Amino acid sequence: MIENYVGYLSLPIGIVKNLKINGKHYIIPVATEEASVIAALNFAAKILENADLSYSLGEVLGIAQVYIKTEEDLSCILLGLFEKIDLWSKPLLHNMELRGGGLRRISTKFIKEIGIQKLNIYIDVCDVMGSNLLNSVAERVSYYINMEFGYECVLKILSNDSNDFVLKANFKLNINYLHKNSEESLGLAQNISLISKIGFFEEERAVTNNKGIMNGITGVCMATLNDTRALEACIHKFASSSGRYLPLSKFYLSDDNLIGEIELPLQVGVKGGSATTHEAAILSFKIMGIDCKREFMGILACVGLSSNFIALRALALDGI
Repeated sequence: MIENYVGYLSLPIGIVKNLKINGKHYIIPVATEEASVIAALNFAAKILENADLSYSLGEVLGIAQVYIKTEEDLSCILLGLFEKIDLWSKPLLHNMELRGGGLRRISTKFIKEIGIQKLNIYIDVCDVMGSNLLNSVAERVSYYINMEFGYECVLKILSNDSNDFVLKANFKLNINYLHKNSEESLGLAQNISLISKIGFFEEERAVTNNKGIMNGITGVCMATLNDTRALEACIHKFASSSGRYLPLSKFYLSDDNLIGEIELPLQVGVKGGSATTHEAAILSFKIMGIDCKREFMGILACVGLSSNFIALRALALDGI
C-alpha cells in the first residue's frame, strides 16, 4: 500500500450496536484511540432508538480541476467545450458510465488578479472516492486544451472540496427519553439547547463541538480506511463558509421534543483503493452490510450527530 514500509500502527476497533438510521439497525465499526467514544455512541443508540434518526442527500459529484495561465477571461470558450471534454475523457470514464456515472457538467472562473482561469469538471464517480480517476481526467483534459488551443495549464488535480454537495441528518426525540427521571428531562433538554447555541457565538466552543462530531465520523472512516485528511479538510472549510467558524450541528426544543440537526459535506468511498483491497476495510463494510456510497455517507452523518448529541447530554448534566 505504501512506500518504505516498516510495519503497522495498530488502532483498536470497537462496535456500535444497533444504531437505528432511516428505520434500519446498523452495526458500525469505529477505530479510535480515545476512550469512551464507542461507549458513548452505544448509549446514544439506545436513547435515539425512537427518535427517527434519518438522513437525506442530493447529488454527489467529484471535481477535477484545470488551472490555465491567461491574461484574458476564457469563460465563453471553455463553457463551449463540454462536448469535447466529454469526448476527451471518454476513455477514462467508460467503465464509470456503465455503472451510471460519468461527466455531468463543467464550470469556470477567471481569477484576474493572478492571471488564472479555473475549469471545474464535475463527475459522478459512483461508489468510489475517485481521487486517481479525477486526477487522470484533469491531466487528460489539460493535455488536449494545450494541444488544441496552446494554453498553458499550470495545475491539473482533483479538488477535495465537496461543499456544493451537502447532506443532512436529523432526529426528533421526545424529551422523556432523555433521562430516567421525567421531571428532569425538560431542564436537561433546555440545557442541551443552550449549550448548542454557545458555539454560534463563540468559535472556541464551535471547534470543540465539531471535534465531538468528528470523533464518530473519523472513527468510522478509519475503520474503513477512507481518506480522513480530505474528509476533515472539506468539513472544516464548510464550517467556515460563512466567514466565521460555526458548529456543524444544532439542537433545539420543539414542543415536547429535542430536535437534533447536522449539515455537512462528506467525501468518501466504499469501493476502490484500500476500501476494496484491505482486509480490515472489507470486513468493516461487511459488518455494516453496505456497498453503496450514499448509504455510507448517511451513516457517517448520523454517527456524527449521535456522537455530538451524547456529548452535549453529558455536558448538560455533570460534564464529560
